[in-house]
Amino acid sequence: MRSLSREALEGAIDPRATDELLSSLPHTAPGDRFSDWWTSRRGYPFYAGLAKVVQPSSVFEIGVRLGYSLVSMYRGYPLIDAVVGVDAEIYIPGSQGKAFENLRAAGYAGKLGLFTASSHVFKPGPEVFDLVHVDGDHTFQGAMQDIAKAWPLVGPNGIMVVDDTSYIGDVKAAVESIRKSLVGVVSDFFFESFRGCWVAVRG
Repeated sequence: MRSLSREALEGAIDPRATDELLSSLPHTAPGDRFSDWWTSRRGYPFYAGLAKVVQPSSVFEIGVRLGYSLVSMYRGYPLIDAVVGVDAEIYIPGSQGKAFENLRAAGYAGKLGLFTASSHVFKPGPEVFDLVHVDGDHTFQGAMQDIAKAWPLVGPNGIMVVDDTSYIGDVKAAVESIRKSLVGVVSDFFFESFRGCWVAVRG
C-alpha cells in the first residue's frame, strides 16, 4: 500500500524554478511568465516534486489548459508513459493542441490523449491511473462532480490531488462534503501548495 505525507511532499518540492521546468515550450499564454503562480516555488515545482514522490506510470488530468502541470510532472518523473487529459478550452481556444505540442517539445514520448470537452460530460475509457489531478470547475457543484467522476479513475495505491483548496472556498467545501463518501480512501490531507490542494490515497 502506498503511503504519502505532507512531510514527503514538502521535502520533494523541486529545486528548479518554473522557468527551467517549463523551458523550451512552444506555447505559453501572454502574461503567464509574470504571474505569481508561475514564479512561486510552491506552484509548478510542487507538481514536479509530486510526480517524483508518486512515480506514476500514468496520469489523468481535468483542467489541462496549456499543459504546464503535466510538463512539470514529466520533468519531475520522466518515466511517465501514459497521459490523458480533458479541458473545456473556455479560456484558451485550441489549448489542447498546444498542450500536446508542449508535452512533446518537453520530451514526453509516451501515450498522450488530450480531449476538448467539459469534464462533466467527458466519458473516459476503462483504464485507471496512478495519479489523477483535478483542476477543473471551481464552483461547489462543479468541483463535487469533478471529484466524483475522477475518483473511480484512481487505480489501486493511486493518488488524487484536487487543486485550489486554499484559493477558492467552494473547492475546499466540495472536498469536505464528498471526501467521506469516496470508497477506498486510506489516507488524505490538505497541503499548502501555491493555492492549496487536497491529496487522497486509494487503497
